[in-house]
Amino acid sequence: TKKMDTLISDLLKLSRISRIKNPYEDVDMNELVKEILERIAFDIKEQNVDLQVQDNLPVIRCDKIKMSEVFLNLINNAIKFSSKNEEERPKVTVGFSDGGDSYKFFVKDNGIGIAPKDQEKVFGFFQRLHTQEEFEGTGAGLGIVQRIIDDHKGKIWIESELGHGAEFFFTLPKNL
Repeated sequence: TKKMDTLISDLLKLSRISRIKNPYEDVDMNELVKEILERIAFDIKEQNVDLQVQDNLPVIRCDKIKMSEVFLNLINNAIKFSSKNEEERPKVTVGFSDGGDSYKFFVKDNGIGIAPKDQEKVFGFFQRLHTQEEFEGTGAGLGIVQRIIDDHKGKIWIESELGHGAEFFFTLPKNL
């Protein structure tokens, strides 16, 4: 079945992410995010997403392939969950702030939000807060994202309330 194929594909991706060590390089986050937005341009247009990306994202020393996976997952989730907001047009914002010895990135949406009691759960592998009918996916995405951020010696967390959108934050040290 399609569900099983997706599950297997996510498991393989997870196993590859853990095993493969790509070289760290200086990556311009502006370019990286732009490439991702080109990959998902169809979804952005189809869902009529108001997508804002802060100017002047920094250059980060990281594994470019894995970092692409992080932004792809977080932006895709933001689009998926904000497109269910019937009150207003889906809005997704990507940005960062300088935290001294690290950069703090965020991906914010105006979607359905996540209750504080469920926020830890979303990083567990194959943990789903919704049925397959409500939202597609296996629930592996955020587990993969957390694994990548851990590998980069960063932290990831959510600030959200049910019904009020979600903001995912992650930090990346400057001296990787």
